[in-house]
Amino acid sequence: MNKILPKQIPMRKASESEYSMIARAVGVSSHSIELIMSNGVKVGERKNYHAYVSPEALKVAKDRQQELSHETIIQKETTVTNNKKKSTGKILKTNYVLIDFENVQPKNIEILKGHDFKVILFVGEKQTKIPFELVKAMQSLGDSADYIKINGNGPNALDFHIAFYIGLIATKDNDAFFHIISKDTGFDPLIRHLKSRKISAQREKTIAEIPLLKISNSKSKTERVDAIVEFLKARGNAKPRTVKTLSNSINSLFSRTLEENELLELIKELIKRKVVIENGTKVTYKL
Repeated sequence: MNKILPKQIPMRKASESEYSMIARAVGVSSHSIELIMSNGVKVGERKNYHAYVSPEALKVAKDRQQELSHETIIQKETTVTNNKKKSTGKILKTNYVLIDFENVQPKNIEILKGHDFKVILFVGEKQTKIPFELVKAMQSLGDSADYIKINGNGPNALDFHIAFYIGLIATKDNDAFFHIISKDTGFDPLIRHLKSRKISAQREKTIAEIPLLKISNSKSKTERVDAIVEFLKARGNAKPRTVKTLSNSINSLFSRTLEENELLELIKELIKRKVVIENGTKVTYKL
């Protein structure tokens, strides 16, 4: 709260939460009779059993609270990512699932549990209710789940918030992989631009379409091959270039649970479908 405000500031009646917000910004108890900044300007007071605050000071306090919320989310995600790198000794992709709740209301968030995903649910300004089952599923993810209630209302207001957070997280986590859950094709140009800047991102219409989930839930050979094809498409220009690296990549996708003969069968099926073209020890793709 270091913004310089005029000495004579008009006050308006405020709620207790608004009064407390300004009190925290000023650095005094919310029970104080007067809220006075370090420069001597009064920005709040209690009078006749009511709380009054400066509208301008309230706006500054709200902006600062949102900044702190942004910083907290990014710090939390960065800490988790760094700890994971330290524990594994490898640089692993951190998967961020960004849900456009105005466009998609997922009923299966619980399938993310047990997987290494960070989930952010973006809620529109006019969306005042969230289903109990969805909230319960989000809570079950613990620190891996967050909510963002957007400010402002407009045709693309929520989309811009998602784009902002992708940029914010990408500056802190170079190994992020972003999954935008939305049916809105307006995200596709943004995704193409991100990929051109070497930032991994893709859009899925539902959570179940996320390739890693498809792979982990696939049982039959057909399901597994379909999941591998989606994975290869998502890799862009970073696809394996040899039979050996392709085999290693597929095995990694399945958490190294496949036997060698199972890997060979999957690669044979990819070749049979003419998705993979084998040339000696090298491979190319037709996706």
